[in-house]
Amino acid sequence: MRLKLLGRAKKGGRASGSAPRGKSLVLAAAVCLSAVLGGCRDGAGSASAPELLEPVGATRDTAVVTREDCYKLAIYNGQVVPGNQEAKFPQDGTVTEILVHIGDTVKKGQVLVRLDETGLEKQIQELEEEVSRLKQENSLLDTIAQKQEAQLELTLQEQKQRGDSAGYEETSMELEALKLKNRQEKESRALSLEELENTLQETRDAYGNAEVTAPCDGVVQYMEESVKVGAAAKKDTLAAYISDASQAAVLCPDLGNSAAQNAEKVTATDGEKEYELTYLPYTTEESVSMALAGTKIMPRFSGEGLPPCGTYLTISVIGVMRENVIVIPVNALHQDSSGSYVYCVREDGSQERRDIKTGLVSETTVEVTEGLEEGETIYVKS
Repeated sequence: MRLKLLGRAKKGGRASGSAPRGKSLVLAAAVCLSAVLGGCRDGAGSASAPELLEPVGATRDTAVVTREDCYKLAIYNGQVVPGNQEAKFPQDGTVTEILVHIGDTVKKGQVLVRLDETGLEKQIQELEEEVSRLKQENSLLDTIAQKQEAQLELTLQEQKQRGDSAGYEETSMELEALKLKNRQEKESRALSLEELENTLQETRDAYGNAEVTAPCDGVVQYMEESVKVGAAAKKDTLAAYISDASQAAVLCPDLGNSAAQNAEKVTATDGEKEYELTYLPYTTEESVSMALAGTKIMPRFSGEGLPPCGTYLTISVIGVMRENVIVIPVNALHQDSSGSYVYCVREDGSQERRDIKTGLVSETTVEVTEGLEEGETIYVKS
């Protein structure tokens, strides 16, 4: 506007005895602006309160300082998956038949793998022969020990009849030592025989149980690479994992295991219902199996009344929480080189800068540890 007025004054010249027209207009505008600014300062309240400056177009609102929980919340995607149960080999043997494959649906008790029992039959026969041999050997050794003791007792009687006190005392000590030795050896042989008979019984019990069966209704999720026809199987080693819908869990692929384990609270929703979740650690066997298979180990959670397997969920993870603390809206916080502060509203409507100390900062609120009291009013940037 000023450039336009000056241009007109130059073109038209100036009246005699008067100031240049453009200069007069500029002075008049300056007087008006001064009056407006003066009026604004007069209505701003206390002259000691700092001026609250905002960008052009910004508006100000107020909020009341409250006491509530302050926490950091993160959102992830998850899915309900079935739990797994182990199917193990019931005995040593050789795999002769594999009746299922990964992805097959099975029923509890259904045969998954069969073993050849030829080796078990041979083992039973060898154990029976060893037990019989050991019994005969023990019987012979017991007879020899009894004869040795009887011989010394006969010698004692002869020495007593002759009045050989020195010989009698020496033979008595020898007899006691022999009896102790024989008793210890007999107990040791009995213990060895008992262990062998227990092994034989366990092997007999295992015979006729040469099948790996499903521990539950479900789907074959994994089979050991060693489960092949002709491969040797070891008792109590893993053959397969079977999914179990009754032990459903929630997997969260993008959440770290450490964050999942240390979270304050974890919930999930399918859009209709919210579920409380609890971190469910993996067993050592599960971790090793997944590592060997190259499977990514994802955090998993258990929960009551989970929706059907395959359902996708929105998972809310509260990593850090401060309960029942003084909080303000995050957009009420100001910071400069001196620290954090807010603008408080006095009773007369004027503003006051207040230095504060903060704690946890979430996406929407800030914990205030010093400088504010519950119920105070503060400015909030809208």
